[in-house]
Amino acid sequence: MSVASRLLIPGCGAALLALFGLLYATDTALYLRVLGWVTRNPAAHPFIDWEWIPAAAACWRRGVDVYADNICYAPFAHGRHGYSPLWLRMSFLPYGRIWLAPFGVGIALLCFAALATLPPPRGGFAGWLTLLATFSPLTAFAIERGNVDLILLALMVAGVWCWLGTPRWRLLGYGLLMLAGLLKFYPFVLLVLALRERGRVRAAIAAATMAVLLAFGLAFHAELGRIGANIARGSPFGDMFAAVDLPDGVVAIGVQVARDMGQPDAWIVRHQTLPGAAGTGLLTLAALLGAARLARRCRLDAALAAMPRAEAGFLVAAAALVCGCFFAGQNVGYRAIMLLPALPGLLWLARALPDPRDRWVFRAACAAIVLVMWVLAIRQAIAATGVGSLVFLAHWLLHQLAWWWLVTVLASLLWTWGLGTSPQRGAGAAPLALLCFTRSRPFTRSRPFTHSRPFTHSRRGG
Repeated sequence: MSVASRLLIPGCGAALLALFGLLYATDTALYLRVLGWVTRNPAAHPFIDWEWIPAAAACWRRGVDVYADNICYAPFAHGRHGYSPLWLRMSFLPYGRIWLAPFGVGIALLCFAALATLPPPRGGFAGWLTLLATFSPLTAFAIERGNVDLILLALMVAGVWCWLGTPRWRLLGYGLLMLAGLLKFYPFVLLVLALRERGRVRAAIAAATMAVLLAFGLAFHAELGRIGANIARGSPFGDMFAAVDLPDGVVAIGVQVARDMGQPDAWIVRHQTLPGAAGTGLLTLAALLGAARLARRCRLDAALAAMPRAEAGFLVAAAALVCGCFFAGQNVGYRAIMLLPALPGLLWLARALPDPRDRWVFRAACAAIVLVMWVLAIRQAIAATGVGSLVFLAHWLLHQLAWWWLVTVLASLLWTWGLGTSPQRGAGAAPLALLCFTRSRPFTRSRPFTHSRPFTHSRRGG
């Protein structure tokens, strides 16, 4: 891929940042109106999520309990700190409005630069789809808020690139992934990448991780116990995504129908809790069973073995992040940017699998990514047309099903990765699987598998 193509994403990102910065400086009302069409609810000024962090750290140094009430930050009155305690110890972060724009723009450019290093899309359709997902309302939402998930995305990309290198670089990669976990907890699931290490290395990484977690817990146990209560929660019809949203939303609709039919509130309260929990459990079981079946049907073991190493690494890492967040609890919508590193691998599978039906599985997953990344703009369009609540509910249901389909597909790849053979137990397993795959299901369009480097670390990799 040419240097000019590599610069397309950061170049477009920088141009859009400059455009919106100029708009904010010259006509703030128009800036808010345009962003309102895209992200639905822009803040009064950009980068307020990043502004929160040095404000909370400064407040903490003054002796204020920011876990109860951050009185130092006016945009969020009575806000409570819900991030890692490490952020409160970052006294070196400058605090003040003069520093806000340089840090916010720098974080956004860092994110775009990280995305530019991902494996490039092959073909015009894949390129346009990647641009559509990258420059989406949820990406704009994350950048407009200056959320630290942008930093975590850059750390994840850097960590995976290191992990794809030599043994020393892989150890640095695990260190970067662990740092991301200490900053916001959920990136710890990225250590699933260690499942393909040799036994001793895998055990050493597990021991190091446990030691870090134990030390972190002992140092900050009093604060860690209070963070859970401060994590954002919202309506299943809002800007969040989670496994509980679909069943809880269906229960909420049922509650409204029951009220309209005249059922007493006492009866509604008594019967509304169990269906949501049961629905979440059944949907989770169905997704896991579907993932296992999909892994067998599409021969994902052979596909991962034949996939280029970078595509496979980023696909597994993104799958771990997204599935972990989805099932752990509600996430603000901008966290869907963690889907972007999965796109190169999904597009590869959508093009390279020998069976057309299997290719359509992953094409649908790519389309689902675009659908969920553009959810805010679609909702704004529905509201602007005034077509009514039924259309909103239909889109909400489609959006929820798209998330469950995505999670099922990504879980099938995690299933395959977790059950795969580690390098020291079977260095020839990947070529053997590839041979069986290509003999049993011949290619109909091309033969990309036969030219790809099997995804295994070298024997001296440790």
